[in-house]
Amino acid sequence: MHSPFIRFKRPVAARVAAAALSLSLWLGVAPTAYAQVPLNPAAPAAADTTHKYENPGGEPTAIKKPFFKSKLFKAVAVPAVLIGYGAYTFNGGGFYTNQDAQRDIHRLFPSSNSRVADYLIFAPYLELAAVTLAGVESRNDRVNVLLIIAKSEAIMLSSTFVVKALSHETRPDGSDNLSFPSGHTAQAFLAASIVHTEFRDKSQWYGIGAYAIATSVAGLRM
Repeated sequence: MHSPFIRFKRPVAARVAAAALSLSLWLGVAPTAYAQVPLNPAAPAAADTTHKYENPGGEPTAIKKPFFKSKLFKAVAVPAVLIGYGAYTFNGGGFYTNQDAQRDIHRLFPSSNSRVADYLIFAPYLELAAVTLAGVESRNDRVNVLLIIAKSEAIMLSSTFVVKALSHETRPDGSDNLSFPSGHTAQAFLAASIVHTEFRDKSQWYGIGAYAIATSVAGLRM
């Protein structure tokens, strides 16, 4: 005959064993699960704002050109060389001096005493007036064109006579010492440059014609 207490030993033992097994399984899995979440997570990295305002538009940075490619250098290089060489030939310097050129011209044209240049110096201005009256629109209005002519004439006349006094070059006929630079040539090229500036957007031929007249004046004055 079995004791009644023996019946309840197995169920109690089974429940204790099941509880112990569950506890052991939970203790084995829980550390792994907690290990996936850091106890002290690091703060997110701050955004780099060092170059925030360096180029806000995102436009490419302009590359600095060499000085010999600048507009200023291209505009003054050739005139500076020609003027410098011309000044150097005053006292007989250079491979072909001012005196050599004067001698050769007088040998080729011994009796040239034309006064055509006295009238041609204003021919570019006549071209300017004729083109304007023909209805071709100039770069500036008529009032501003007249103001440009007045200011340009004042600068040209003052600078020309200052250089004449400094150079002290004798005229071919020996009349005075105000031969260089030629006032006729300066006047003709000034008028030609104004014609070119005012109508170059319409056609380059207006300027070409005016500069051709100015060049002929320079040739006649030699």
